[in-house]
Amino acid sequence: MAWTYSDWDSQSTPTARLTRLRLHLAEVGDCITAAMTSQAENYDPRTLGTYYEALQKEKQLLLPQVSEVAADDPRVTAGFVRGRPL
Repeated sequence: MAWTYSDWDSQSTPTARLTRLRLHLAEVGDCITAAMTSQAENYDPRTLGTYYEALQKEKQLLLPQVSEVAADDPRVTAGFVRGRPL
């Protein structure tokens, strides 16, 4: 199977890498499900599971980088606005 989002690590910014990695995690997860229900005979769910875990570790490494970028970007704000009662 050719992965659509396996190029996540070649993206130019941490945010782009994280976004693409999340998409890749989804497609690997879908393949694991298909392999477990024997819709994809060519893949071993254990091998895919190991790969998925490695991708999850990469995601955990990227999260702080994205948080730092967001904290330094004045366009990014967090919070909420309280609405007036009806």
